[in-house]
Amino acid sequence: MASETSTAKGSGRTPDASREPPLKRQRVARACRNCRLQKSKCDGRHPVCGRCEGYGHTCAWTDEKPRRAHEVAREERGVSSAAGDVEPGSTLLSKAIERYEKLIHNVRQRLPDTDRTVIDLTIPYIRSQLPEEIQRVLRTEAVESNTASPVSSTQAKDDGRNIEGQRYVGQASDIWFFHSVKEILQNGDASENGSHNVMESYDGSIPLLERGIALELPPKELADFYIDTYFSTIHIAYPFISKLAFMERYENFWATSSVPGSGENSWLSLFYTLLAIGAYYDSFPRSNNVETRTHLQYFAQALSFGDSTMTDCTLANVQALVAQCFFLLATGQTDRCWNTLGLAIRVGQSIGLYIEDKLKRPKSSASIEQQETMRRTWYSMYVLDRLIALQLGRPAAIHENDYCVNLPSKTGEPVSREDNPNCLSTTTDASSLDYFLSVISFSSIVGQVINDLYSPSQVTEVDPDEMLLRTTALELLLSEWKINLPRHLRFDLGHTFEQSIVFRRQRNMLAIKFHHLRALIHRPYLCLAWLQRHNQPLMALLQRAHNRVEYFERTCVVEAQEIAHLLNNVTDERSLIYDFPWWQMISCLLCASSILLVASACIDPAEVTAEPRSQMLNEDAETCLKVFDALSVNSEAARRARDMMKDLKRTRILTDYQFNARTEASSVTPDSFDHVPNRPMLCAHSNEQHKQLTEDNVGVESINWHGWPSELSDAMDWSAQFLDPALVINYNEDVSAVEVPQFLATENSGHNENST
Repeated sequence: MASETSTAKGSGRTPDASREPPLKRQRVARACRNCRLQKSKCDGRHPVCGRCEGYGHTCAWTDEKPRRAHEVAREERGVSSAAGDVEPGSTLLSKAIERYEKLIHNVRQRLPDTDRTVIDLTIPYIRSQLPEEIQRVLRTEAVESNTASPVSSTQAKDDGRNIEGQRYVGQASDIWFFHSVKEILQNGDASENGSHNVMESYDGSIPLLERGIALELPPKELADFYIDTYFSTIHIAYPFISKLAFMERYENFWATSSVPGSGENSWLSLFYTLLAIGAYYDSFPRSNNVETRTHLQYFAQALSFGDSTMTDCTLANVQALVAQCFFLLATGQTDRCWNTLGLAIRVGQSIGLYIEDKLKRPKSSASIEQQETMRRTWYSMYVLDRLIALQLGRPAAIHENDYCVNLPSKTGEPVSREDNPNCLSTTTDASSLDYFLSVISFSSIVGQVINDLYSPSQVTEVDPDEMLLRTTALELLLSEWKINLPRHLRFDLGHTFEQSIVFRRQRNMLAIKFHHLRALIHRPYLCLAWLQRHNQPLMALLQRAHNRVEYFERTCVVEAQEIAHLLNNVTDERSLIYDFPWWQMISCLLCASSILLVASACIDPAEVTAEPRSQMLNEDAETCLKVFDALSVNSEAARRARDMMKDLKRTRILTDYQFNARTEASSVTPDSFDHVPNRPMLCAHSNEQHKQLTEDNVGVESINWHGWPSELSDAMDWSAQFLDPALVINYNEDVSAVEVPQFLATENSGHNENST
């Protein structure tokens, strides 16, 4: 045997050729562009690879893999070591060219916008005609100047603190809730009239970008990648740009880029903003020792072309401003986004985007395609307005009664077979615009949540009984909205073998929005006996309707857990920012993690299940913290949010003993509102106990709620106990089955009138 083995080794063959192990999957030297963008295995076959041939995709090949911006910057930093190899004449020539550019820059400041555009387009073109060694020296000097002077980072932080001290956030904001909880944990109480103007926030400091400096365009292939990134992420949620019209002009721009002045300022501003968004997405992940500012440079260039937005009221300017809003949201500049969106709405109102004939007659001389783009632009601002209003706790700028615009058509951009090659018969009519229409109706509910639960009048003059009624009505509206979603957007149902990336991302976005809003609807009842123990009306409500308050409280916690569970299968940072609404994630995660930390602090340690339940809540909160930590390398907003949550977590641990001491109070009575009730603040209920809570206590056993959809059964069961919203409510009194539909009809009709 030994001789056979040695012979086999010497010959380089196995002893038994018939028992050769199966071949491993070979790596190809170069993948096609479509497989590379979708991160799929490519067999490298030319001219059409096997995967593209099987799915019917267009197979395209490029000479080299597009390099990320930070890779190019890192490579160019290494050029400095070889700069000494450049001939002295080239160095002198590059310095002379640099002086000429500075001279042109000084002259540029005195020129009108149109002439500035010519200069901004001419300088990159002239640079592209220079010898490669001179271009290398110029790029190296530009990188070194940006590294040595990172846009006055110290000054930017100081400015951020000054501006931060003037900001205001309302009670719907995750920032407000975070600081209220932190104040109670630290001081044992929350100031009733305390100012929330000055508070820590994840809102990033405003970088002092140097505008007016001509920036070289990226290579065409890299620009294609950036633009494709935008249209595969933000565009599928906010389709305010006509992709067909934009790409036609985009290709024409590259074809005529040698001619200075090809393109007006508003389109160039939009173009550079999309490049900035794509570059920022592409910067994830990055290591701690590599810093890229390419996205900020592109955005500065976009702003230099956007001076006309303050003077010219055009649809192109509105679209450029809305695109800037998403860059600002992604980079954590929420207040700046709030102001930019306000300007976009005003410009849109100036050109009449908010009014349209209900009979759908042609609007002036606009074509059908232009009218559709105008509708999508208006409703994109409408949806974004409510999103930011909820995030900052401020009033919305667009009110339901102040506009009359037909809903966008969902037939404008159907999902192509390239995106969904194995489309089943049940989804052949599915459109990516179904998501946009669903979010428009969702945003209407967001507006009602702000007005009914978090408006200043409701906060200062809250009536507990009315608050319960409104919470129930909003719960019904939100549940009905989810049930009425198209099948391919139902995030609570299975979608086995579905191939559409767009639909998967849209379901993730809807799931985040749904769970976040449902948590906000029930958040006023979270640990009510602790957070609101000085509020006598709420304490009285807790005493007479503690079962219902507990149900709302647990609903809030469960929804926060659902947000964390959505992230359990995220593998890396790129998956998070591509597959989820990156512009909304930090706010949702801060809200969810704050709720989870408060809920874990409210668990009665005397409960049998206290330890496992506390561990489960802490693990879900830790999931949110891990996401913040992963994104913090390249996101200042995520870094700040991470530090805020770590600080809150430390504060909670330090005050656990003090809180446990408070739970020793005997009961809640009208004479002892300063104490916490004897019962657990966050009780655990089995399914049987929950059924007993929602059926027996309200006296509606004769009603068969199981015939209703599961999403509505609990909320409708709860609403059945009310006779008349205008009457004083006795929560322990039975309600006849005849009287229940009257209340539901009254509530639904009231909301229908408000929505119209």
